[in-house]
Amino acid sequence: FKSVAMYLAVLGVINFLYGAFMAFIQTDFKRVLAYSSISHMGVVLIGLGSLQAAGVQGAVFQVVSHGLIAALLFYLVGIIQENTGTSLIPNLGGLAKTVPRLSGWLLAGSFASLGLPGMSGFVSEFLAFLGLFKSEPWLAAIGSIGIVMTAVYMLRAVLDITFGKEKEKYEQLTDLNWLQQIPAGILLLLIVSIGVYPSL
Repeated sequence: FKSVAMYLAVLGVINFLYGAFMAFIQTDFKRVLAYSSISHMGVVLIGLGSLQAAGVQGAVFQVVSHGLIAALLFYLVGIIQENTGTSLIPNLGGLAKTVPRLSGWLLAGSFASLGLPGMSGFVSEFLAFLGLFKSEPWLAAIGSIGIVMTAVYMLRAVLDITFGKEKEKYEQLTDLNWLQQIPAGILLLLIVSIGVYPSL
């Protein structure tokens, strides 16, 4: 059983790093999020493969946490594509000036995805890697590279979209209204609630 768990952990690390690398080289924000989802499912395998209570808890947390974070980010990128007609990162830029509320929600979602403390993504990744560090510290050390890569590709994509070179054709965009912010607010509230009070 332990050898099977080891294979799971190795596959989890490979999955985590492969998804992060593929997300890093994408130019379409939807594809960045898609490969990010693949990468984060590697955390589930890492937690299960650790055969530690903390790791298994981290795996369960990751399933719930990523469901919330992915829903928030895909909701926002859907609005961006509907308003601009594109989700290509090079074709977007400077949205923080024209749609500051949308940009703020997007930045909050990216922080959740990269595992900022106080959000659900941090709890799940911390527990999963804590479990793997207890059982296979060398493998956990290799896998932790993926955490750094997640921060790099998420921040690069979101900052290019929100604070990149402004595009004149997007100067008349309409920002999120209060009704559109309700789903984002509920999802972010759940993400922060689980991050601050994990035993919820």
